Amino acid sequence: VPITWPNFNQAAWFNVISNIQPEEDMKMRAFFVTAISLLVVLPAATEKVFRGGKSNNDRRVEEQEGTTTKTTTRLSNGVSFPLVGMGVGNLAHENIPSIIASGLNKQQQYRLIDTASASRNEEIISKAIFNNNSENEVDVIHVVTKIWYTHLGFERTKKAVMESRSRLLMALDLNSNKNQKQPELKIHILIHWPRCDDRIEWMNCQEEEDNLDDSIKKLSDPSPLLDKQNAWKASWRALEGLYSSKDDNNIASIGVSNFDLPDLKELFEMCVVKPHIYQGNVWLLMFHPDIVALLLEHDVLYQAYNVMNGILFEGDANQGRKTRAPNAMRQLEMISTGMEKSMPNVLLAFFVQHHVAVIPRTASEQHLLENSPLSIETVPLLDIQQRQAIETAVGALLRGEDIESNNLSADPLAPHVLATFENVITTDKRPVQLFWIHEETGDEIAVSEHFEPGERHEIKTHPGHSFVAYDALEKKSLEVFHISADYGGREHFNIEL
Repeated sequence: VPITWPNFNQAAWFNVISNIQPEEDMKMRAFFVTAISLLVVLPAATEKVFRGGKSNNDRRVEEQEGTTTKTTTRLSNGVSFPLVGMGVGNLAHENIPSIIASGLNKQQQYRLIDTASASRNEEIISKAIFNNNSENEVDVIHVVTKIWYTHLGFERTKKAVMESRSRLLMALDLNSNKNQKQPELKIHILIHWPRCDDRIEWMNCQEEEDNLDDSIKKLSDPSPLLDKQNAWKASWRALEGLYSSKDDNNIASIGVSNFDLPDLKELFEMCVVKPHIYQGNVWLLMFHPDIVALLLEHDVLYQAYNVMNGILFEGDANQGRKTRAPNAMRQLEMISTGMEKSMPNVLLAFFVQHHVAVIPRTASEQHLLENSPLSIETVPLLDIQQRQAIETAVGALLRGEDIESNNLSADPLAPHVLATFENVITTDKRPVQLFWIHEETGDEIAVSEHFEPGERHEIKTHPGHSFVAYDALEKKSLEVFHISADYGGREHFNIEL
């Protein structure tokens, strides 16, 4: 990251491949072919997410119009879905009620809570939601919960889902006779892991299976440990049935978490109902463009976890990754300072503006407020230079490999061209919208809200950049503009029919 390869010479690499003789090492030929695909094909896929490229899921996204961050999207099934939630899965149980009560209030307006059945806190969440709602006037609350790998299999998954549903609705049932308005609860069910894997240190596959309640073991499903490659497929069939059922079970969407590329490909090949949500860590989001591209192709929302901790704090005991990438930290600090926002604000807004959902976890009231939807909504739309600079810094922090000090590009006083675009359409009053054209991929990235005839939009850009203006009503291109001024210069463009 940034996912561009300016020094990559395709011709030279293909020349290397063609010169490997068959009688030499065929494994080497295969290696180079794989390398080419990773360097040429996959980066373009990730750019569609991190450079705002248009894709199949554009129809469900509520466009980032206006001047600040929008924190709501639509899933592929049309369900409105918050892009910012609070993760409570690993919080101490005694902290959950106060965190949820604070998050639901008018000053923060969280409307999504992320947990898992393995966290054993669904009843606590239910009480926190329904016992506090009279003060917060909440209409709809979304809860994402996940089915643990001990419950993979058709009957096990059905039982786990209905038990999670009962726990999440428990407090609503208890309050049903009270004279107070209760929120609608939309439940989103994910398969937490595709299998238990003994190679992962904290997974204790046989021990967890042995400790299951007899009511689970007596179901017709075999133990998922007997068929680790396929048990999740039966679980997906169970989720499809529950989601498609006409019963009022509050299940608004289904999805998967922590699936790798082969499992995802199998899922898309066998499913009747496609997943609506994919939950994965921020590392995978940034460095596995093959998975990102596949999800994008199938209109699946990426919900990222471990965003703040993964980028800023993992690694060294006290200071985390930032001790190994001080220039990257400085880059983020300069952008945040220039926008008069906190670094967490800007980082979360960066992902949300790329239509990636985030679920930061905190037990701190201050951090809860700082990460809240209302707080993130105050972050202005990032311009091209800011997006690229944040992407570079985030990649450096995750890898623990710093960027060069002379490559810092976040300085708000850095050289630029000031381009002014004016809507001069007079024959028919039509709003327009501007898109930047990515030089390498051709992707078109929205850089303005809609603006009416007589209105102007200014952009800080660079020599050689190109922009296209679209009729915002008919969604057709009107004209392409090329920046020819040098740094420090200005250009004015009229947008006409």
